[in-house]
Amino acid sequence: LNLRMPLLRISTPDHQPLTFNIDSLRTLVSDPAITVRDLQAHGWTKGDSLAFTISRGALPHTRFHGGGVITWPKGPMLYDFALEVPLLDLEDVRWVSPDFPSMRGHTLFAARSESETRTDYVMRDLHLRQGDQRVDGDVTAITDHRRGLGVQNMNLTLNALDLDAVRPYLDTLPLDGTLTGPIKGNGFFDHLNVDFDWTLRDARLPDSGSSHFAAAGGVVLGGKRGFIFDTLTIDHSDIDLRTVRLIVPAAILEGRLSLEGTLAGPWKAVTFNGAIEHRDGDRPVSRAEGSV
Repeated sequence: LNLRMPLLRISTPDHQPLTFNIDSLRTLVSDPAITVRDLQAHGWTKGDSLAFTISRGALPHTRFHGGGVITWPKGPMLYDFALEVPLLDLEDVRWVSPDFPSMRGHTLFAARSESETRTDYVMRDLHLRQGDQRVDGDVTAITDHRRGLGVQNMNLTLNALDLDAVRPYLDTLPLDGTLTGPIKGNGFFDHLNVDFDWTLRDARLPDSGSSHFAAAGGVVLGGKRGFIFDTLTIDHSDIDLRTVRLIVPAAILEGRLSLEGTLAGPWKAVTFNGAIEHRDGDRPVSRAEGSV
């Protein structure tokens, strides 16, 4: 702890709340795990409440200012504050989720505890970069002691996002490459409703061949059974069969595959029900319907 505090008013004849001004502060916070490199703030506390305004704040690679209230009526801290974050490094906020990718940018951030076991972390006007990778949009990350991690009002656009960034949230993802396109979502990872329109560039192919997927429905991330399609409806797809063959070597067809229908079950034993169309250059198109 390294602290410079020009004002600390502990008590007054008229029983005003404890008040303090901080000119500079460097410290390590254990819960949540935060490294504070600099802080200039004004605050007051009374009973189980702390109100504050931050004129200057710095984590290792993040800068912010704002204010709000923190309370602890029954022990655990409850948050209700908002910050403008002109410089954001996701590595500095891995106390929200330890699997956040290494990306930097800026956002408007708010934290609000709905209960002692659930806190919502709102990121509006979010813009993240890492090399050619980009993530833009809005998302609320939810941490719940019982259900784990979730999202609310997720509306993001990905550009060349490396699949390694999302691999920790999926069970043995059998793909390498990048994703581009929008995604919307709501729910916890034990039942997440998504709507996406993505293009996959497969890094394992010599020409980084692309496949396109547009789908909406439910998925389950993590858990004992791993990644599960909880009836995901594919509206449109255009799949490079070379990518399929890298996952399922027994797939000997060349060309491209189009699927329209539903996926259900664990991805390692998924059931598809719908229409299949196979195209291979100038050769006749093959079509089939049913379940597989």
